[in-house]
Formats: sequence, C-alpha cells, structure tokens
Amino acid sequence: MFGIHFAAVQLVVSLKAYQEEARIFDELCKSLPPDVVVALREARKKRQEEALQHQKNLEVAREGRSLNFWGNR
Repeated sequence: MFGIHFAAVQLVVSLKAYQEEARIFDELCKSLPPDVVVALREARKKRQEEALQHQKNLEVAREGRSLNFWGNR
C-alpha cells in the first residue's frame, strides 16, 4: 500500500517538475532571437530523446535480470 502511494507522489512530483522546466524554457525562448531559439529547441529535444532512450535501456536491462530466491532482482 505504501509503495503505491509513494509511486503516485513520485509521478506527480515528476510531472510538476517537467511542466515547470517547460514553462521556464518557453519564457527563455521568448526573450531570445529566433535563430538561437531554434538551436536551443533542437538541443533540448536531442537531450530529451537521449534521456528517454537511456530510460528504456535501463528498463530492458532490469527485465533481463533474473530473480533470486525471494523474488528480488
């Protein structure tokens, strides 16, 4: 039961942090010249894609590990 609540709180906190980062980034982009904004958006998109791929790789690696006697990885 505690694990479910903890996971839900972590999800909400992560979502809020993502939204806040996106808001701050958009405000920054409004104050910069268009050519700089394009470069920043491309770099941010690349970082996000790399982070997502890394997370997927971690999930695949975790699922590939065998369980021990107690069911832990």
